[in-house]
Amino acid sequence: MPRSAPPVDLEQTPSPQEDVDAAVQNMIGLSDALLQLIDRENRHLAESMPVPLGDIAERKHELVDELRKSVGNADMQNAALATASPELAEALRQRGAELTEALQENGERLRKAIATSHHRVETIMRAIREDVNRPSAYGGNGRYENASYSARPVSLRPGVEA
Repeated sequence: MPRSAPPVDLEQTPSPQEDVDAAVQNMIGLSDALLQLIDRENRHLAESMPVPLGDIAERKHELVDELRKSVGNADMQNAALATASPELAEALRQRGAELTEALQENGERLRKAIATSHHRVETIMRAIREDVNRPSAYGGNGRYENASYSARPVSLRPGVEA
């Protein structure tokens, strides 16, 4: 005896339009969370001070992955925009434009922060190399020499002593 499908309650089953609107609202929510996180990261980077950003970067990658999964591909996004309610479609377009702008600024600030960090490392390394190459106040026998190395002749350029 064939089994019949259980009756479907039409009031509880979401319509395709509701499904699309819910998906678009989810994408908008993810975009908003990502925008807030990028803004927070940009404020830290604007301070020009070394700040650990590992937790922010990790969360940013998680949100981007979630957003990619929601959007899927461009065809799905275009279909969602075409079938979503006009207000939600416009809100999603706006978030997309805001994300593009925020990510460009974020990339620029990250490049500047990396360059600043490299400069700091180079400055520290140069100071260490200069310190290592500085003559010691101790003689070859390991004893302190009375004449400090500042009293020794200093070469300003090859062949000239001060």
